[in-house]
Amino acid sequence: MTRTRFFIVLLAVVVLAHGTARTQVDVDFGFLAGGNLSTLTGDTGQIFTGSEFDGFETLTADLGTAKMGMTMGGFMVVSFDRDVSLRLEAIFTELGAKGTFTGVIDIDGLGLNDIEGDVSIKTTYVEFPLLVAFPLPVADRSPLHGLLGMSICIATDSEMRFDSVISGYLYSDPLALNHRVRSLNYHGIAGIEYTAYLNETPFLLGLRHEFGLRPFDENLGGDPDQEYKHRSWVATLGILF
Repeated sequence: MTRTRFFIVLLAVVVLAHGTARTQVDVDFGFLAGGNLSTLTGDTGQIFTGSEFDGFETLTADLGTAKMGMTMGGFMVVSFDRDVSLRLEAIFTELGAKGTFTGVIDIDGLGLNDIEGDVSIKTTYVEFPLLVAFPLPVADRSPLHGLLGMSICIATDSEMRFDSVISGYLYSDPLALNHRVRSLNYHGIAGIEYTAYLNETPFLLGLRHEFGLRPFDENLGGDPDQEYKHRSWVATLGILF
């Protein structure tokens, strides 16, 4: 276990121990939705190797630009007191990255053609985050809480898409990457959340940083030691029923 994971587990245990010392436990349910900006770390210029890219004679790209995605799902909150709670979520989310590419491709009837354009990758997941919400030392009974936890992720679909123009014709080629993506994965979560009330209904405004998800089973680049990881910032709006 790395130091980061050990710290997360230790802090969660301490916070939960504090919460369970209180007598009152409440259970609530809610819905959340939001958007994210995700990137792919690693030497993204070497990402295109493998049999699925055999149609390209040469292919290089940069996937260093963040891509927008959506997040939505439901959650259950177990409150140990007004400040400390444990949350289990079930959400659908999209992670990816985008950028530009250049290469040479052999097209029937056109022969070898230089090609350049836009490239993007998108992987969808069903996630099950387990989070601890705890008070931040801002003010007494502050509506601002910290979030800390981890998420189990199940990949449902993955695709890489190339868009370009060749000899005046639009070229768009989606390539399935399901066989290269880990079907079961995990990542860490750290964030903050603000509770606002409208007609006595609580709304949860959150900002999270998700880190450490390794999306690919196999190395997609030329370096066998290269690791690619997703990082994302997620803005959420939740409502308790």
